[in-house]
Amino acid sequence: AAIVCLWLLSHRLAAVDLPQVWDAVAGLSLPQWLLAALATLISLAAVGRYDVVIHRALGTGIAARSAWHSGIVAIALSQTDGFGVISGAC
Repeated sequence: AAIVCLWLLSHRLAAVDLPQVWDAVAGLSLPQWLLAALATLISLAAVGRYDVVIHRALGTGIAARSAWHSGIVAIALSQTDGFGVISGAC
């Protein structure tokens, strides 16, 4: 499945105009960057709550704060590493 997803993604990336993408990113203002960072933090906090709920439901004994922090770190790492992009593009 991963090989098929990478193959599908490679066809989509061939059509991306990287200089145009760079120009769009470079054209963002500081308030836009700050708003994006705030939205990202809110999103990560919400997704981290999923881990709290599942640990509570499964009765793992993991503290809510630890589950929340590990959930935030896990999703942030997977998104940064590109796994979310790969799975979302397929």
